[in-house]
Amino acid sequence: RQLVRCTSTDISARQRDERIAAAERAVLEKVAANAALTESLHAICGYVETVAPGGIAAIGVLAPGGQAFEALLAPRMPADLVALLDRQTIDIRHGSCAASVYLARPIYVADVGSDPHWGSRGERLQRHGVQSTWSVPVRAGGGRVVGAIGLYRREGGLPQQFEAELLADAARLAGIAIARRRAEEALRGSEAKY
Repeated sequence: RQLVRCTSTDISARQRDERIAAAERAVLEKVAANAALTESLHAICGYVETVAPGGIAAIGVLAPGGQAFEALLAPRMPADLVALLDRQTIDIRHGSCAASVYLARPIYVADVGSDPHWGSRGERLQRHGVQSTWSVPVRAGGGRVVGAIGLYRREGGLPQQFEAELLADAARLAGIAIARRRAEEALRGSEAKY
């Protein structure tokens, strides 16, 4: 008699970790190479979308003063959806990213149609095919909130642990990119002044 022994190992978690490490390296290389802020933030959106397929990532950068988003960067988001979300004022009822900045904590919305953070705009989001949104504040040095990263999904529900960790990591990378760009702008302004 012969014995055949087979072993089956799930390597999906390891493959996901490898994709995360490669995407992080690519983003940090852009930041280190002094790439434009939009280029770095687009790379972060691509990183999130690669690791959490089925969603559209967006990063809102706060305007000086922190009362509204200055820009919404979402390379894969349809233009009419960007128009709905762009330049929102920071308030608890202006969407999950604005609420995330306002409360300075992650906001996970399982159903945009019934969530108070979206109000009447939740129905408009659903017409665009968005059922759930997950948002995390972006912090710069010293913990100061400088924006938010959001993932807009066609399926309802809350994030799994790895998805929440992914958004937190992407927010950290975005904070590095935004802080570096603002520091360079302040330095250039100071040099021009003197």
